[in-house]
Amino acid sequence: MKRSEIILLIIVLIMIMIPVAVAKQPSLSLQKAIKLALKEDLDLKIAKTKLKTNKLIYQKNKINNLLLQSHTKYLENKLAFLEAKRNYYQQRNEVIIKLTKQYLNLLQKKKSLQLKESQLLLKKKELKNIRIQVRKGHKKRIKLLEKQIEYNSVEYELKKARDDYHLLQQKFKTTIGISENQKANMLKLDSPRIWRITKKEAVRIAKENNLVLKLNKKRIELTTANLKRIKVLDIPLLEIQRVKQKNKLAILQEEKIRRDLLTGVKRDYQQLIQAIGSLKLRKRHLKQIKKSYKIIKEYQQAGLRSKNELLQVKIRLLKGRSNYQIAITNYYLAILNLKQQMGLQIGVRFDDFSPKK
Repeated sequence: MKRSEIILLIIVLIMIMIPVAVAKQPSLSLQKAIKLALKEDLDLKIAKTKLKTNKLIYQKNKINNLLLQSHTKYLENKLAFLEAKRNYYQQRNEVIIKLTKQYLNLLQKKKSLQLKESQLLLKKKELKNIRIQVRKGHKKRIKLLEKQIEYNSVEYELKKARDDYHLLQQKFKTTIGISENQKANMLKLDSPRIWRITKKEAVRIAKENNLVLKLNKKRIELTTANLKRIKVLDIPLLEIQRVKQKNKLAILQEEKIRRDLLTGVKRDYQQLIQAIGSLKLRKRHLKQIKKSYKIIKEYQQAGLRSKNELLQVKIRLLKGRSNYQIAITNYYLAILNLKQQMGLQIGVRFDDFSPKK
């Protein structure tokens, strides 16, 4: 094969491979991003290792305690295991909530950027029109100066928004463990299904599942067992009083935990209800704006509206989409906060989260 033919073949292969490489860029759903974040987080790895270690110690001592018949020792081991379990799930939930915030904020900022870009385009057109009017003597130069200041302000806001978006992207990529140069094709979340739950159900589930409450119950059980044990032994009175106070403290702490839990669930439940109301309102508003935009677009194509008028309606549409994305973000975060308060394990998959390309 001639050298020229080889070069031509290489060029053809490159031309074929470039579109394929572009097309194969993987999409990054919220679920996939959460999996990457859970895999990457060092604090979670440490908490998981501690949990496994405490579980092995607990299982080993459980067998030994059966032989020794030491209920107190069993409770101590159980308590250590539950503390490790609580720390692990708390860290896991924090990673998921942090990642979800970053993901949704990026989607929100992207909508905001599109809005600011259209606003700048409109200001540019208005500035151009004013210049023409000033040259013709129809407008005073002060009007041109005012319009130039408006344009500069919008241009600055756009630049600032782009910088903020870039910074958020870098933080997000660090969280999921990908390089800065690697592209993340995020999928938007739209039209969420409303999570139905009553306040009464939320409170009941929270009381049943709260790990802090379970942990404190074990502390009460342990201090009560210690109190019974030392009463039959030759123990100094001061030591007995110390154990009694420890037991009393654990009982008081349980009451406080229950009270704080109830307050937290009611607060987060109310925030969810408000988020649902805002979501429905923004969705209706966006639907109305879409109809208006469609009508104005048809008028503009028929020559009955100017391009600037169409652009103004488009800006309203982009603002409506941005506001709706904010409502979606607030709704999902409200769900996560309430689920965490209820003691539910926040999973990688969310039935409410419907990714759309």
